[in-house]
Amino acid sequence: MYSIEDFVIPNLTSIVLSLLLVFGFSFVGSNIVRFAGFSSDDNRWLKFQYPIIGISFISAFLYPLALFHLLNSITLKILAFIIFTLGLIYGLKILKLLIQISKSKAVTIGSGLNKALLLVIISLVVCYFLFSIGPTTNADSIDYHLGIAISIINNGGITVTPEWFHSRLAGSGEVLNALGLVIGAEQFGPLMQFFSLISIASIIYFIKGNYDTSRNDHTWKLTLTLALLCSPVFIFLTGSAKPQLLPLAMTSLAMTLLINPESYKYKVKDKLFNFALICMLVMSAVQLKFLYLLGGGLIGITAYYMMIKKGHFLQATLIGICFFILIMLPPMAWKIIYYDSSVIGSIISAFPGDLPGYDNFERMHRSYSDGPLPFPFFLVFPASFGKFTMIIGLGLLLSLFIKFPRKKNLKIVFLVSIFVLVFMAIFGPDTTRHFLEPFIWMLIALSIQGMQKINTSYLKSINILLFLQSAGVIIMLLFGIISTLPGSFSKYLRHDVLTSNANGYDVMVWANQNLNQDAVILIPNRSMSFSNNKPISLDWMEYTKLNQKDPLIYLKQIKKSKASHILIFEEDYKQSYIYRAFEKCIGEETIGPKENFLSTRNPFNRSKNKDAWILDFHSIKLPECYLEKFK
Repeated sequence: MYSIEDFVIPNLTSIVLSLLLVFGFSFVGSNIVRFAGFSSDDNRWLKFQYPIIGISFISAFLYPLALFHLLNSITLKILAFIIFTLGLIYGLKILKLLIQISKSKAVTIGSGLNKALLLVIISLVVCYFLFSIGPTTNADSIDYHLGIAISIINNGGITVTPEWFHSRLAGSGEVLNALGLVIGAEQFGPLMQFFSLISIASIIYFIKGNYDTSRNDHTWKLTLTLALLCSPVFIFLTGSAKPQLLPLAMTSLAMTLLINPESYKYKVKDKLFNFALICMLVMSAVQLKFLYLLGGGLIGITAYYMMIKKGHFLQATLIGICFFILIMLPPMAWKIIYYDSSVIGSIISAFPGDLPGYDNFERMHRSYSDGPLPFPFFLVFPASFGKFTMIIGLGLLLSLFIKFPRKKNLKIVFLVSIFVLVFMAIFGPDTTRHFLEPFIWMLIALSIQGMQKINTSYLKSINILLFLQSAGVIIMLLFGIISTLPGSFSKYLRHDVLTSNANGYDVMVWANQNLNQDAVILIPNRSMSFSNNKPISLDWMEYTKLNQKDPLIYLKQIKKSKASHILIFEEDYKQSYIYRAFEKCIGEETIGPKENFLSTRNPFNRSKNKDAWILDFHSIKLPECYLEKFK
């Protein structure tokens, strides 16, 4: 089974299963905190971190198993069933709590500005949730985030596929996606992102400040929470199986544990558990997304330094080593074994090893930009309507209220944020996602700082701007909900939704109808998870020099896979660079053309695409048929 359609349950059952998996991880996280004797009563925000802690803990064990092919589909199903069962228990507990809250007379919405802020925040949360439970249509998701998850289920772990360049971006998040898919819970991946956003929002709203709160602090915290939730970039991230918000929630939680104003009350065991949580979170975040190595690393190093200053050098060192062996060492060893990486390269390099084309692939990622605007303008202003979901937006205006910190905890978050911000501005790509950590840490710092003497008229002016931005975000979310959510109700509606919103879906449906079940197809686009046949990516052709030497390792993979067909996108397939490269390997049988359109969730980015063709391919002739043109 190579297509996501073979795994998904195309009705509401998938949503229920996905929610129960999230609740199951919350059950695990809550019990980790409870068994450690770490009180969450004084830290209300900590209760919202249970799914993040549970996922971090479970993934620390799952990822090494997947790397070394010790995670077959039966094991995944058993584990998913256990977590699902725990989710039932925890879900009933949450339901009982919600019933109690609904009956409580103490529940008040407030009045005036606070009421308006709260209603907009609730509206955003509801919209994000509804948007996250529709079918997955995001381009990255239908390529490697779900494609690798399917491969894990089929092969018992993460298979080395050097020709599929984007597969090298995969991490422990794809193992979690596999855990959901194996029981038909397609929305588990997007819901992880939704609950990650909620966990960050809860920190900003509930964390106690360094100073005595005033009556205006409630308005201040609501404003900060709204600044987070109305950031348009979260539209792009919540409705996706892309594990971007999950590691962001982990590093944000780690930062909060590091600078928590209540930490002075901790006993020694609390300090040790606090440090252990930080280690687990920042290391798990790195395995989800390499991007978080810098921010997570700085938090971990700072936490370690503070533990040494408090006289806990030995305990902190042992804790750090244990988590390093559990979380960091297995992927390091995997990269050294399978990609001939150096020890240092396995830690600091996104693509360790020396395979042809990966230097261009990495260069592409480093030079990628969300638009033509320079830093920091691309964080606030979209380059076009189609780029609206690529900005943080007007919430960045709140940075104007940052005061020079006097308290040590605020100095830490300020210095770490500035370092990450400057480093990314100089060395990183011009993409909003790379600047989300400093933005969120700034909001957490402002929440701890408190409103203090900020002029209320300034605050009202910013809230008006945030309301306007929120209106735009809600409209976009409602459009996304209307266009995708019906696909979760039936197989027929799912087909319509994917045809309109998932790029390449209609082409792969056409390919599935025209190919035999045992066919193996070479695919140049990114719709890997929609193929009923075994797909082999042609990613490498876009970044590798098509000379006599560099492609040989990838041609070997193609021959090994016994590819029988090749998909080409071009009005005249003979004009395609792919056809010209493999002309002597291609047979006479031709299927097509198939009219093709660029389908995305963003209505401003839809357009006519090049026609699709399927050609007969003789992989048995490789590499000679490819090299013949060089003679």
